[in-house]
Amino acid sequence: MAPGNIYDIKAVLKGYPISSLKVYSSRSGIARVELLPSGNYRVTGLQSGTTYIMFEAFGTDGSLLNHASVKVDVAPGVIQGGVRNAAASLF
Repeated sequence: MAPGNIYDIKAVLKGYPISSLKVYSSRSGIARVELLPSGNYRVTGLQSGTTYIMFEAFGTDGSLLNHASVKVDVAPGVIQGGVRNAAASLF
């Protein structure tokens, strides 16, 4: 994605009792992540580089239950595009 481009990501947790989901960029200066009213997460490219959007699910006792990440490359001149993917990932 180019700086200024956005992508929305949806995370749905099912099954095990989860008290919280933490979603963040591993390098905050490369991309920003924010929770939208719809429950989706918006990723905005900020400047050139590579970051990972981290998803961490915590149990009711505060323990880390699971972790997943999505690699995001930000570079100027990239033409935004892609294919919508609604596949579920099970952990």
